[in-house]
Parts: sequence; C-alpha cells; structure tokens
Amino acid sequence: MVCRFHDHFRKEGSKIKKGEEVGMFEFGGSSIIVAFEKGRILFDEDLISVSKRAITVNVEVGMRLGKALISA
Repeated sequence: MVCRFHDHFRKEGSKIKKGEEVGMFEFGGSSIIVAFEKGRILFDEDLISVSKRAITVNVEVGMRLGKALISA
C-alpha cells in the first residue's frame, strides 16, 4: 500500500483539520501505521492480547480496532 499525500500537506507547517483528507492509499502490500493520541482509544481485547505476545495482526479496511474515548 502506498500513500500519496496531497501537495498542500507536503509543505512544512501545513495544518490539518479533524476529518480532513490528507492523502490517498493505493493498494500494493506495504505496511501502514495508525496512530492515536494517548488515552483517546480503548483497544479491543483481541488486539491487546495478541499485542502482548508480539504477534502481528493484519487489519483490513472497516475492521474495528477499539472504541474512541471522549476527552473531558
């Protein structure tokens, strides 16, 4: 999988608004990383259990990772 970032976001200091499209993924077998702010997601137990055993998990489009936590 290859990510093509929109030209606007290739410039230093670019701002990203919540929900804004940053780029597009093209399928091709590469790895991607999904990053969350600390304390903003409660991961599902099945992901936690395999993670503790250092097992890689294939995540597919639409697959649930956990539950978003609302900040106070």
